[in-house]
Amino acid sequence: MKTLSLPEVEYLSFRLAKEFLEFDEPIPDFSTRFPNVLESCLAVPFQKFAKKDAYPGLIKKASILFYLMIKNHPFQNLPAPQAGGYCIYALKCSDNSIYIGQTENLEKRLIEHRKGLNQWTKGRLPVRLVHLESYNTRQRALEREKKLKTGFGRKWLKRRIEKGATRQAGGNKRIATTTLFIFLYKNKKWLKVDDQEMYNFAVWVAQSPPGLKQEVVLGVEKFLKKYLATPS
Repeated sequence: MKTLSLPEVEYLSFRLAKEFLEFDEPIPDFSTRFPNVLESCLAVPFQKFAKKDAYPGLIKKASILFYLMIKNHPFQNLPAPQAGGYCIYALKCSDNSIYIGQTENLEKRLIEHRKGLNQWTKGRLPVRLVHLESYNTRQRALEREKKLKTGFGRKWLKRRIEKGATRQAGGNKRIATTTLFIFLYKNKKWLKVDDQEMYNFAVWVAQSPPGLKQEVVLGVEKFLKKYLATPS
């Protein structure tokens, strides 16, 4: 069975996502991928235990690949902030601590964090964006930031993150979809499914609770079996 390489994800999956899919969420630059996360997403479907495939067969491999490409957030996919708006954001650091901040230029601020220019997070890299809120005025953003930084606010945010219920940026749904299609095509299969249904399904996976991983992956398997086809 044929695998996927990083160059294929970069030059095929990204290009297809940018040109043909319209899921109303921006595509991040390939350079924003988190260290080793994408590599893990591509490798897990081919893992072996006791010399046996952990995910035997094309359907199981494709299902766990699609799930991980969405849920593990290998790319820093960001929604377009409101014009003239202010963002409250939360970063999960390498030591599992949570950094909360506010800015009117989220993309610039995240670049600063990744480069180690923030005094608090530079010793806790890499960081991952796990929560995002937008406000029309700086005053409202500051008030919300202050609430989230209280003991109660941090407990609330931690519970939301653990449940997978935070307002997360993107979800890598478009890239996950094109990566799935490329993987299937390399193995002489395809999906004959309506664009809107495919998108709705990707949203369902993205919003699923982390604790239901096994059930959701089984749901992906059923979805793929329903629409799997052989290219003509």
